[in-house]
Amino acid sequence: MNLRQKQRAAAIEAILESAVTVFAEHGYHGASMEDLARACDCAPATLYGYFKGKRPLFAAMSEKLMTSFGEGAAKAILDAKSYAEGLEGFLEHFITFGDNNRDLIQVVISLHRAPETGTAPDPEQAQTARVAYTDLVSSLMQRGIDEGHLEAADPGILAVCFLGLVHSAAVTHFLDERTDPLRPDVTFAANLFRRGTAPEAKR
Repeated sequence: MNLRQKQRAAAIEAILESAVTVFAEHGYHGASMEDLARACDCAPATLYGYFKGKRPLFAAMSEKLMTSFGEGAAKAILDAKSYAEGLEGFLEHFITFGDNNRDLIQVVISLHRAPETGTAPDPEQAQTARVAYTDLVSSLMQRGIDEGHLEAADPGILAVCFLGLVHSAAVTHFLDERTDPLRPDVTFAANLFRRGTAPEAKR
């Protein structure tokens, strides 16, 4: 990467960081390119030199947000020394990330439910990310089976059940625009999973 490319990459990173605050405060429809340029301390024409409009800028910001979440989830699971440590690490990351980004996540969720806006993720990219995410959690579930914490079952199905519970709890929390901590809802959902998938001798 040459100097010009490095400068452009740094500028894009700064724009995306500023955009987070604008979209979180005003929502997608309430934010304008003028608002975004003002937050970046640049002229609208300069901002258009990096992003051709609000839609691609929002898409890039959403991708950055999801990449950050995915990297943290992978670290929590892959660095863990046991299933229990991996599960707790993942849940801590999930809860902390949700609480720290709740306003923006509410915007992203609402737009993903309205594909006519054109801001929903590309279906092929979304599918690739979903498979990678599920595979990551499946590896944790397999570890839980091997260590005797989970009943012997398809780890992929266990991953889908686990993610369905914790994501449903979080999405409902965000869509209701609640301001209380996410932890009680996600912990309750995770405990349902633990009880329902424990080996029969441990129930």
